[in-house]
Amino acid sequence: MYKIFKLKPWTKLTSQVKSYLRKLTSEIKHHPDVEKITSWIKADPKVSLFNKLVILSIISLFAILFYLLTPALYDYGSLQKQLKLHLLNEFNLNINVSNNIQYKILPSPHFDIKNSVIYSDTKFNKNKLGELKNLKLYISSKNLHDQKKIKLKSIEIKNSLFFLNEENKKFLFFYFNNKNFNKNLIIRKSKFFLKNKDNIISIFPIKSINLRYNKKLFINEVFINGIAFNSDFNLNVKKKFQDNKSLNFGLKFPKINLSIENTLLSLNDTDQKYKAYSIINFFGAEIKSEFDIYENSLDYKSNKSIVFNNQVDFYGSIAFKPFYLKSNIILNQINLIKILNNNSLFFKIIDKENFIHKNLNSNISLDIKNFSKDNIFNKAKIFIETQDGLIKFDNTLFISEKFGYLKILNSNFYKKNKELFLKSNIFLNIHNKKNFYNIFQIQKKYRKDLRNINFEVEFNLTSGKIKITKFQMNNNTSNDLADKINNVISFSNIDVNKNLNNWIVLKRLLNTVIAEINLG
Repeated sequence: MYKIFKLKPWTKLTSQVKSYLRKLTSEIKHHPDVEKITSWIKADPKVSLFNKLVILSIISLFAILFYLLTPALYDYGSLQKQLKLHLLNEFNLNINVSNNIQYKILPSPHFDIKNSVIYSDTKFNKNKLGELKNLKLYISSKNLHDQKKIKLKSIEIKNSLFFLNEENKKFLFFYFNNKNFNKNLIIRKSKFFLKNKDNIISIFPIKSINLRYNKKLFINEVFINGIAFNSDFNLNVKKKFQDNKSLNFGLKFPKINLSIENTLLSLNDTDQKYKAYSIINFFGAEIKSEFDIYENSLDYKSNKSIVFNNQVDFYGSIAFKPFYLKSNIILNQINLIKILNNNSLFFKIIDKENFIHKNLNSNISLDIKNFSKDNIFNKAKIFIETQDGLIKFDNTLFISEKFGYLKILNSNFYKKNKELFLKSNIFLNIHNKKNFYNIFQIQKKYRKDLRNINFEVEFNLTSGKIKITKFQMNNNTSNDLADKINNVISFSNIDVNKNLNNWIVLKRLLNTVIAEINLG
């Protein structure tokens, strides 16, 4: 037993800790009270080695606690100015430290500061970047006895507000792009307000942000976990300081299976011009893009992108002030029925509350050259417009080379009593009625002159119900026709969610509808 206790467990500690322990042991050893206790232990042969170690351990513990509590005795008036100077020199952050400072030793020595303010201007207190409700400054345990020698180890910010205007965004980009994070900076449970002058455009709740410097790879790293456009996201950004000095980021929206990988290269050290390469995986697609980025806009084009195992080409532009996306997409082949199936990811996405953000304005055109597994329409031109939180498909055109075309004149997605609806005004032009009747297998006795059909339809995409609200045939309106068709649909018990991808059922339904119409 004696040999076991005689081992020196501190031999594996660092030289710095060894030195500190020797100094602390020496101070304890020569303390008057300790000398009395030591003399007492030596004078009493009945005290076992174990008891001696227990007593010495207790003395050491109290000495260490007293040492760790030393900062509680600091001059907090000068400490406030000292911490502000440390933040500026060591982190390049202009934080107006409040006088509401508390010292705590758990989980490690740190100063807990309430209600401070951070500015993006490092020289003057202007351009407020954030209001720091809870700021923790973790300090080194070395030299705690000397207030002038304290050193900051890391920063933790919690329950705070940050404001991203034009100046603040430039500061953050420059800060991340040019400074090595030798010490960690962590932000938790805070909110970022994206502003255009005095107007708040968007709010991004952030669960955590961790900024650090990877010494082995010579890169800055930022890990962000938060919420954007009502969806959770994870963002990882890396800035290389060697080789091509590129900026890389990976963005993931787990709930909608969206991931984006991007590499940014600076083309000019003086002008704000960049080249970017991006890979987006979403909705069964791998989209590879190239970007030319300017100060207020960017242009982009595809680079061997694949959507549903088919090559896709696209090009377009994005304006930043205000945000507006314009895109042209060319698809050689696609399975439309699979996309429009209510069980598909498409409907799961649009069924989300406020999925289309009110500031996400866009105009997208899809030129589809061929539909797979679909002998009704051969090709289509689909127009998707998002504006003020709404999504529309106005002027979308489905073309059949055999009988004519179907055009969506206007459309509207909306929610009512927690159910998702699509209401559309549809025009069906028939330039070859013989082929039309043959495709839908209409009996000859019902094959009357038919040139066009114009109708308004309401799809309940939650329950699968269909309702015709207006019906015109050959430009003649009849309220009785709409009622007859609704009776046929109700009697047939057609569920659009289950039967939209079953052309046999839909042909049978159309056959019954035309028969009912012609009987009148």
